[in-house]
Amino acid sequence: MRWFEGSIPAAIAAAKQRKCVFVVVITGNDDLSRQLIASWETSTVSEVAQNCCVAIQVDAASETCVQFSQIYPVVCVPSSFFIGENGVPLEVIAGSVNEEELKNRISRVTEMHAQQCVQLKSEMLVSETQSSSSSTSKESPSVTTEEAGGSGHVTPGEKGEVSGHVTSGDDASQPQEALDAKVERINKKLEERREQKKKEEEEKLLQKEVERRKVGKEMQEYKKKQEDQKMKQLLEEREKEREEERAARERVKQQIALDRADRAARAAQNQKILEESKREEAQAQTQRAEEQRERAAPQRSAVCRLQFRLPDGSSFSAQFPSGSTLREVHSYAAQELSGRWSHFSLSTMFPRREFSSADLERTLQDLELAPSAALILLPQSSHSSTTVLSSSSSSSGLWALFGSLLFPLLAVWRVISRFLFSTDTQTPRPDGGQTSSQPSASGSEPPRDLAVRRRAGGGFQNDGNIHRLRSTQSDPEDNNTWNGNSTQQITHLKHEDLVDRPRRDRGNCDESVIAFDFSIMSDTAGAQTRGAEVDRQMKEAAIELQRLKSLIESADMERSRLLLEKSESEAEKKKSEAELQTQMEQEEKLSDLFKQEMQEIQDEKRALEEENHALMRELNDLQQKLRIKRNETDSLQQRFKIQVKLPPQTLKFTSSLSSSEKDEAADEVSSVFTVTQTPSVRLYGGQAIITFEEEKVAQQILSLAKCSVTCDAAKIEVKPQHLSLEPSVQFQIHLGVSRRTVNFLRVPVNVCVPDECVKDRLELSFSKPSLGGGEVESMEMRVDNKSTKMEDRSVSGRVTFLSSAVAENLIGQGMFSVSLDKERAREIEIQPEYKFSLRKFQSFCGRPKRSLLLSNIPPLMDPEDLQDHLEIYFQKPSNYGGEVEHITYVCQGTERTAFFSSDTPNTPEGQ
Repeated sequence: MRWFEGSIPAAIAAAKQRKCVFVVVITGNDDLSRQLIASWETSTVSEVAQNCCVAIQVDAASETCVQFSQIYPVVCVPSSFFIGENGVPLEVIAGSVNEEELKNRISRVTEMHAQQCVQLKSEMLVSETQSSSSSTSKESPSVTTEEAGGSGHVTPGEKGEVSGHVTSGDDASQPQEALDAKVERINKKLEERREQKKKEEEEKLLQKEVERRKVGKEMQEYKKKQEDQKMKQLLEEREKEREEERAARERVKQQIALDRADRAARAAQNQKILEESKREEAQAQTQRAEEQRERAAPQRSAVCRLQFRLPDGSSFSAQFPSGSTLREVHSYAAQELSGRWSHFSLSTMFPRREFSSADLERTLQDLELAPSAALILLPQSSHSSTTVLSSSSSSSGLWALFGSLLFPLLAVWRVISRFLFSTDTQTPRPDGGQTSSQPSASGSEPPRDLAVRRRAGGGFQNDGNIHRLRSTQSDPEDNNTWNGNSTQQITHLKHEDLVDRPRRDRGNCDESVIAFDFSIMSDTAGAQTRGAEVDRQMKEAAIELQRLKSLIESADMERSRLLLEKSESEAEKKKSEAELQTQMEQEEKLSDLFKQEMQEIQDEKRALEEENHALMRELNDLQQKLRIKRNETDSLQQRFKIQVKLPPQTLKFTSSLSSSEKDEAADEVSSVFTVTQTPSVRLYGGQAIITFEEEKVAQQILSLAKCSVTCDAAKIEVKPQHLSLEPSVQFQIHLGVSRRTVNFLRVPVNVCVPDECVKDRLELSFSKPSLGGGEVESMEMRVDNKSTKMEDRSVSGRVTFLSSAVAENLIGQGMFSVSLDKERAREIEIQPEYKFSLRKFQSFCGRPKRSLLLSNIPPLMDPEDLQDHLEIYFQKPSNYGGEVEHITYVCQGTERTAFFSSDTPNTPEGQ
């Protein structure tokens, strides 16, 4: 392909000189552009285009393409433009095509170019002929034209211009006549073509009008249907909301009932647990108070009361200060027992404890003997300071022999001393304490018991050769044993089980079971026999003592375990009480939170109900207003009803427009609409309206006070009245649509961009032919709002173009793409520029001259029969009537509207 290497103006000049088609091929750097260039550079396409085209290749990114696009919009790249003689594009190829398609396009464009050249030649020939004819007529003023022969001929041009020629007489030559015939034929063809084009345009306009009316009707039906559907949807949504509110209310009620029942059950359970915990806490506090009181009792007591128990069963009591040492107590006991034992030790039964020489310097308070205690005096040998029992058989035999020799003397001395010294003696102590010595287990027994015991035999019991001491009263410890005290049963031994037991066995046995019964031998002959018996009993007692010690140890271990379990259970109890208190506090918090949330839900529900009621009231008000507006609209439609079908009328043009008026008319399409309201009157039940053909008949009937109308067997009286028409109006609406001005609406702009800059950018966008615009004559812009938010600020205005085709094209599209910044282009709305005004407004009111009103007509029969009787009555001249043009009767319970037209020569007055 041979491309033109010069500029576009040079290529245009070359195309005009060669009378060829000017081809502009716009390409880029993509594959489609390369395919299009390859199609152009094939041999077949080059041969076809070589003789009929002047082709130039333009880069899409060059300045030449930008200048070219301002005249011919470049829609896509690549593109091929085929431009004819008059600069009109004959063909535009968008995109890439193959070789065969491109060849066919070039051939078709060549044919179109040839036809265009022939047409231009004929038009040039016609114009030259017309100019030569006019010059001939100017140069030969003596030539005359025939008036009756129609030698003068005028032909309108295509764009409203008038062209014509004057044929002279016999002076014209033959070639001139042939030229005139050719011109006449060409003019006829042009005229036929214009007529055909005009008919096609009229048909298109008619079709567009039909479609517009159809679309308007469908739009109205669609809007009405949409409103009905929206109203129905609102009602359905309202009903659905009511059902949901009702269901929600029921759910809330059920939840409240369940919560109340659950809360009541939990409250009862918590109350029960709290009462039990309080009761247990009170018991624990009472127990702790008793323990504290017991522990604090020795501290609070300043005097210590001690009871001394002797091996023979006797006892005596004394009081000491709590700060006294055990040595003072031991000295006092030694003083009281002077002559009996020189060496003895002190011990306690509960807890089981024997005091050693190290405890003599400790106070009674430290030894936990205050405020009262019972001490057991255990005799010891002179050569030993301890009371440890030996389990060897040899020591046991010696002690048994010694005891058998010494015990009778001690027993005799004890009996004698009881009989001789039976009265109580009290010896004052140096520290002020009082002592008492009584031959009983308790120092509080009266002397009366001793006398009774002496009378009963001195307290001895005979059992063969063995004599035992006994008490006439039951021992409290024995009573505990017989009453079932298991602890006493385990730790108690009868007196006969420990008869003549050596003193050294006391250190390893429980003090509660130590009771010495001194057996009195009746003679010394059986001492050996009794010694053997005593040894056997001592062995058995040792075995039993070992068993009891193991039982006591087991009992102590069990007691320790129980105390440990008790302390653990108390700790767990305190922990459980703390957890219970925490749970109760959490439950109270949750209950308060639930109450608060329920209150908030109730408040929100109440607010929603109030809002719902307000919306319902607003909806009812709007519906009421809508009904009122519809009634007003119906009334206005009845009063200002515009006839859709206008009768055809002949238009007469009385004058021609001046050049300025033509320019103004070319810039604006104007029309005038005359709106006339038809006079009307409202008829109610029991009324009738009659229109006569003559005015005088109506005046005669109106002069009568009443009319008696006979209807079969009945007679009714009606009163004729004047008929007053409702006011009517007539006015003109002058509407003008600008052909070069359009309005643009709601263009979003950035708040940071000044208004002048926005206006310049908009004007630049509207002046670009590539976007569908054109040269701008003037532009006005206004800011819709003064908001500082970027998304709320917008501008509107209007643009006036130099060419009306640009404005018509934009109005047809309805949208226009503008670029205000570096962001993407934005679509804005385009509307026509309307100018309208209301003129010649007139109002009319009055009475029809040939019509009258009949009132108070009773419904005696069928409405049609009653109407016939009225018409017959008022047609009789004897009743001052005449020819009736029209009559209408309105039965009871109905209403009708009667419309009147003005009397004209061709249109009589009527309904």
